[in-house]
Amino acid sequence: ESNKFKVPVCAVCDRLIIGTAKYCFIAKEDIKSKADRIGCASYESFYGDGSLPDLLKKQYEVKGYEGLLLSQRARKDDKGVYACESCKISLNRDYEAPPKYAIANGFVIGHLPDEIEYEKGDAIVTVDVPEALTSDVLCAILSPKRPFAFCISYFGGAHKSVRGHVTFFETDLSHVGEAASLFNRPGANPHIYCVLCGRMTKDQKELARKKAALDTEKLMALLTWYKEKSGHPAYANIVLPTTEFAAPTVIEDPENEHNTDKSGGDKV
Repeated sequence: ESNKFKVPVCAVCDRLIIGTAKYCFIAKEDIKSKADRIGCASYESFYGDGSLPDLLKKQYEVKGYEGLLLSQRARKDDKGVYACESCKISLNRDYEAPPKYAIANGFVIGHLPDEIEYEKGDAIVTVDVPEALTSDVLCAILSPKRPFAFCISYFGGAHKSVRGHVTFFETDLSHVGEAASLFNRPGANPHIYCVLCGRMTKDQKELARKKAALDTEKLMALLTWYKEKSGHPAYANIVLPTTEFAAPTVIEDPENEHNTDKSGGDKV
């Protein structure tokens, strides 16, 4: 693997090294000798067993440096890794704690996998995660905490493309409650609305309705993954729903000559 076109990233803290900041080399034997400070075992001994799911370990595992929590984006070779000046200075000192911004200092965040497999009855459904997360509605419902209500508005018109914005309103947490109770509540979801406003063509209204539609299969796949495989504490105690999710409420006026335009072009 070539390092030639890689952006400078610190192997220890996973931060970009930009501007005039120094780019420091750390020999392989030196970085491996710091396993008691930036290793998986030391992380789990401090935060507790099970605090590092296997998926997270793999995302911060670098070939040749197994057992350490290092950035896969950083430049490295058989001789060693490259780090920022701050992390190198900290590792050279006789400390027990990891460097301040090190991955091993509680910054094991990770990222969602590109694909998630979900068991639906006897079939295995594969969900494309980046594509699923393009839905604003799905992301809003997936959130385990909702201190704000979501109002997604769309507007358009002849010779115009569909545009829109998202408005947030503070809500009473005593009414919103925990995600578990929301997921199991039948009927319309009162915290996410989609509004069709102003003059729009019929095709634009239909497109906005589709954007407000909820793909329950993708939502269930992501929710199940968060609860059973991610190790995310916010999803640990939720109860997976056994009924269909309620779709967001769509608010629109009946079609009339004042709010419905004729399309000025199919490609607009």
